[in-house]
Parts: sequence; structure tokens; C-alpha cells
Amino acid sequence: MSLSLSKAIEMFVRHKKIERRSPKTIKTYYDDLIRFQNYLNENNIETSDIKNLDKNIVLHYFEYLTFKKKKWTGHPTNISNECGLKAKTINNVRRNLGVFFNYLLAEECIEKFPLVNIKPQPEDIEEFEVFTTDQLMALLSEPNKHTFSGFRDYTIMLIMSDNGIRTNELFNVRVKDVDLQNKHIIVQSGIAKGNKKRYLPISDIAANCIKELIHYCRLNEEDYLILNQFGGKYSSNTFAKNVKKYGELSGIKNVRVSPHTIRHTFATQYLLNGGDTISLQLILGHNSQDMTARYVHYNKMILASILNRNSLLNGIDLIKVGKSKIKKIDNFSERSRMAILNRIV
Repeated sequence: MSLSLSKAIEMFVRHKKIERRSPKTIKTYYDDLIRFQNYLNENNIETSDIKNLDKNIVLHYFEYLTFKKKKWTGHPTNISNECGLKAKTINNVRRNLGVFFNYLLAEECIEKFPLVNIKPQPEDIEEFEVFTTDQLMALLSEPNKHTFSGFRDYTIMLIMSDNGIRTNELFNVRVKDVDLQNKHIIVQSGIAKGNKKRYLPISDIAANCIKELIHYCRLNEEDYLILNQFGGKYSSNTFAKNVKKYGELSGIKNVRVSPHTIRHTFATQYLLNGGDTISLQLILGHNSQDMTARYVHYNKMILASILNRNSLLNGIDLIKVGKSKIKKIDNFSERSRMAILNRIV
């Protein structure tokens, strides 16, 4: 009995729901599989029997993603005619397809693993764009705080500047998850990336804005903290468009104006101000230190700041050691200088 690709995807998604994987993780699996299915359909590749999907078909799909797929297709704020996805994006697709095919192998729906010997692509070190202090202040100054939507967006940017929370996490936070007395927000495991519960600090100014927002909207404990103007849950895409608009109005240039740039700015400033990568990993919700370590690797100011704080010479009293100066020689000849340099080399 043959099993179609669409039916296999349906079975896989159901299995992941039973495993209690997060809705975001399941959506990521589903979206990548549907895009793969659409590619096969558009190229008249038979999908009625999952056993027909061999390594050669998968290789052609990765070739398409690498060289022909348009970037940012369907993205709410970015438009590009450039072709070819980043290695990181393709590797994410490869990983998700791998989970899907491993499931089919375990269920004996296929006999061979289509990704065998298809290795991940080498990834460039991701460059993190961040706002300067002046740019962040300009961005925060732009929303009209006398309107609900402007004050809401201002509050969101304050919270993100405080702790780098992801928008899709913040927009799923309920009022009961906000502790204004102890000044932190709880990101429950069901909405957190990686399914790990986190406690994120907020500043006094952000706490006061949240309190005012809750009072204005007359929110109950079970209500979402962040709402749209119609009382429904706010959309990450809508917020991203608004942030981009605020950036244009404030004249910010030479940096991508997006919610993720605010997150990167928080992480960079946290390390510059003396924070460590282990605690930053917990705050940002990274599964490993690899992602957090990229901030240090990319930003030379962070590396210099860490080295200066932890230099061995910080614990040495150079006055007691004694200072010395090179003795000045008035008739220091070029021959003497070259002789010294040759000895050093």
C-alpha cells in the first residue's frame, strides 16, 4: 500500500503534537515540508508514493534553494530579487527534512534515508547589526505615546531593550505572567523557543508602562498582555512593519531597523556592561552557547571590554613593581637601531 507525501506530512505533524512539541516548532516543520511538497508539485515530481522520494530528488531541491530560490519571498517587510538562500537557512531545512525522514524510517514507510551523505553547508559567521544609543533613542521617540497603538509599540520596544525577548514570545505572554512587584516577565515553556521556562527582568520604566497598558485596556489575568486595536492578539508581522516605519520617520540609516535588531542591541550592550555569556544564554533562551558566543566573536568592542575586565595586569600593583623607561641615547645611529631589530627578529 502506497503512502502519499501529503498523508505522510499529516501523520508526522500528528506525531509531533502527541510528543507535545511547541506550536512554533510544529509550524516550522510543517512550513518546510509544505514548501518541499510545493516544489515537487511545481516540477511535476510524483508525490503519490513517499518511497519514490530518493536522494537525487532531495539534492535537486537543495540546489534550487542554494541558487534559484528568491530571498525573502512572502516576508512582510523585506523585498528582494536576489536568488539563493543563506547556508544557515538551508541547513535548517535539511535538519527538519531529516527529522521527517527519520520518522518515516522508524515507521517503515520508507526503506532508505534520502539525506544520506548530504552534509550541511558551511555557514558564514553571522554579522549582528545593532543600534547605537542615539539610534535607539530616536526609535523610542518616534511612536505617538498619546495614542494606544503608539504607546503599546513604545512599551514593546522598552521591554525588548530590557531583556531581548522575542516578539512571538512576548505577544503570547498573558497578564498573569507579569510580576510588576518583582519586575519580571515569565515566558512559559509552552511559548518559549526550546520549551524552557524563563524569567526575564524589566526596568522600572517598562514596568510602569506595562501597568498603564493593563489599566487602559482593562485586562484580566488570562488576557494577552499585548493586543491590537481590536482587542485581539498583536501580530509580529504588524509590529515589524511599524518598527520599520518608525525607523524611516526617525531617519535611521545604515542598519536594518527591525525587532531582531533591538534584540541584538540588548545582547551586545549586556556583554559590554559586564554581563557574562552564560547568563545571556539563559536570558535569550538559546539552547547552546554557540549562538551567544557569536556576539563576542563578531563585536570587537565586546572582546576588548571582556579582556580589559579580566586582564591579569588588573591585579598587579605596577607602582610597587616599579616603572622603567628606556635610556635616551642622543647619538642613536641607524646602524645601532637595525642591530637591535635584527636581534629581536
